[in-house]
Amino acid sequence: MKKIFTLLLLLFIVSNLFSQSKKSAPLFTCYLPNGLRCPNLKPSDNTIEKISFHFEPKARTWNASTDLDESILIVFKSFTKEPLFILALNKKPYSSDRIKDFINSINEDNSQYNYYFGLHKYGHHWGVKANIKTFIKEKKLDEEFLLSTLGKPAEIKESLFDGNPAKCYLYLIEGVRVYFVDGLAIGMDEI
Repeated sequence: MKKIFTLLLLLFIVSNLFSQSKKSAPLFTCYLPNGLRCPNLKPSDNTIEKISFHFEPKARTWNASTDLDESILIVFKSFTKEPLFILALNKKPYSSDRIKDFINSINEDNSQYNYYFGLHKYGHHWGVKANIKTFIKEKKLDEEFLLSTLGKPAEIKESLFDGNPAKCYLYLIEGVRVYFVDGLAIGMDEI
């Protein structure tokens, strides 16, 4: 009985030490766009998606790194240039002015920006299209979010998708048709 008790006590101590080491400081520092530290993060918030849920209810985001500092990652609301938070992977402290510099560096000269939004007015928008496809598959793209982020489509019409009635939103610049049933996106076509 003494051996079992000793073994259980040892297991308890080891598991407690292991869980405390996992709860140690995160591997990054999270900043808001105004330079303040991100509030309300937990040790379990250890991925971009988990942190994104604090800023966008369905974690619909895209991100880009900056050439000014390769350890900085700026996370934006999907389909927009609206920064939600900034991750400093080097855990260095930064001023609000420096955070603004990082955000402003994500522009037409940034390769990830160009991948997401396209190189010109009628660009490829690969990142936007990839997000739309993913969000449709995950059933988290609704009309309200699309309208609030991409804006009013060039055309809205009644159509068919997979042989069923659907509402079709046509976005010319992004090069997509997005189909909705009961307010939820069910499919898309590239044009």
